[in-house]
Amino acid sequence: MRRRFQTVKVAMSEGDIVNVAKKNVDAGDRLFIGVSVSNDNAPGVDVLIKENGSNIIDPLPATFFDGKLGPLKERLLEVSDYKGGSELTIEVTADRILTAGEENVVTVLFYTPNHNDLCQY
Repeated sequence: MRRRFQTVKVAMSEGDIVNVAKKNVDAGDRLFIGVSVSNDNAPGVDVLIKENGSNIIDPLPATFFDGKLGPLKERLLEVSDYKGGSELTIEVTADRILTAGEENVVTVLFYTPNHNDLCQY
């Protein structure tokens, strides 16, 4: 079976400080998450991910995933004890209210490999 990459985009507009999106994540043997932002000049953002109201990822700054740590597989965060197969809530919170020109799109990547893919991403 093929490994699966899924994304969800959370748009942050002028006047926003928090925005929320939902995503059904495919089941796999493990779950890895990555985050990117479209506007490096916008205020910093934290990403929180929940399943049924419980945090599976506590708020993490998007800079944790900013690419300065190496290639994709070194920037993905493995989520222990969650294997996908349910709806997740993605909450993005900016450091402050966005003003004109600070609009931002936060993309969250979900990677759910199956057993045969675990060493190949």
